[in-house]
Amino acid sequence: MNKKSFLTQYIMYFALIIMCVVLTLLSDKFLTASNMLIILKQMSIQSIVAIGMTMIIISGNIDLSVGSTVAFCSVCGALLMTSGVPIIIAMILMVLIGGVFGLISGGVTAKLNLHSFLVTLALMQAVRGMAQTLTGGYPKAGLPEEFGIIATGEIMGIPYLIIIMIVFYVVFIYILEHTEFGRSIYAVGSNAESARLSGINVEKVKTMVFVISSALCGVASIMLTAKVRSGDPTAAVGWEMGWCFLGFRHTHKQLLKGL
Repeated sequence: MNKKSFLTQYIMYFALIIMCVVLTLLSDKFLTASNMLIILKQMSIQSIVAIGMTMIIISGNIDLSVGSTVAFCSVCGALLMTSGVPIIIAMILMVLIGGVFGLISGGVTAKLNLHSFLVTLALMQAVRGMAQTLTGGYPKAGLPEEFGIIATGEIMGIPYLIIIMIVFYVVFIYILEHTEFGRSIYAVGSNAESARLSGINVEKVKTMVFVISSALCGVASIMLTAKVRSGDPTAAVGWEMGWCFLGFRHTHKQLLKGL
């Protein structure tokens, strides 16, 4: 590996190490177990969305509607729970609603051969507008106390949110690295036509990636709603831009490994 490739692949890790060293010198409370848990807890919700975004970008697509999907699922969950729907049923419906949006964006992208940027840009505006319409632009509060345990509960001092994040990361790392579906995602993103000639159902893979990503947005919405104790139509604004970078980093890393 030459110097340019090395810096391209690892520059962000060096920047992170330098930042951690500086913060440790500035504050004796930064490099502590409690603070590390707080940081992990804060990033756990967005990390679930990042898993799906990474899979989409590996497949050669982009999804700008993830933030709006999180907000809409959060609003729907809050409305369901405040209407007397059992918590478990409301949570399942939140994930399913997210999956439906993924089916729409993935299906339109794959079947009509449209660019996912344009499809999800339109969906982003429409879904955010629906969330605003359902609540009149105001957060929906009054959720059951039991629901908040998802955000406040702990096991042996480790918050539930961190445990959920770790479980999803382990599952999807295994899917991407050790399953036929995971290899198909890489193949489609590398060269869709070659993947098609190899017998891979490209349309199905693309659609499934969007469905999984949007379903993960539903999972993230459960965690976010439990944390803030309300369904906010303005939640998760800008998430689609912040986590695209992670997907591009992962794709670039895999490219360098191939080279």
